[in-house]
Formats: sequence, structure tokens, C-alpha cells
Amino acid sequence: MFNNGRGFLLAFLVFTVIATVIIPEPVAAQVGCYKGYCWSWCGDRKSGSWCYTTKGRQNDEHWVGCSSPAECNENWQCANTCHPKDYKG
Repeated sequence: MFNNGRGFLLAFLVFTVIATVIIPEPVAAQVGCYKGYCWSWCGDRKSGSWCYTTKGRQNDEHWVGCSSPAECNENWQCANTCHPKDYKG
């Protein structure tokens, strides 16, 4: 099907354009580690709102400490209210 590098490059470019149109939002992390605490998206994902997370009950304010995103779990509840995306607390 692809006898030369140009055919492969063309197929790659077509796939990239199609993927960009079909998947407009890049796949991003669902959780992370910020200022030593785990966070997660909350509310409407597209709004960019986020919260620090807890292993306990929602809004218990017991933030989970971390040193890397691998220590955080996307199934944990928000430990506090959602913050707007530009909040740097």
C-alpha cells in the first residue's frame, strides 16, 4: 500500500487531520500533583475547574499529599469546592 516514504507521510498527515477534527480536546491527565497535593478536575471539564482531592468524604478538607501525579487517584472526591482554572491556590 505504501511503497515509499511519501505515501506513509501522506497517510500520517491525513490521519492527524482527521483525529484533530474528531477529537478536538486533547487527552489530558485527569489528576495531578500541585504544590504537594493531589488535584482532580471537577464540575464541567471544559471549564477547567479543579479541586484538591481527599481519600475520605467529599468536602472534608483533608487534602491528599503527593510528590508526583502517580500517587493521585482519579476516583477520589473533592476535598473542597471547585476552583476556577486560573486559581493558583
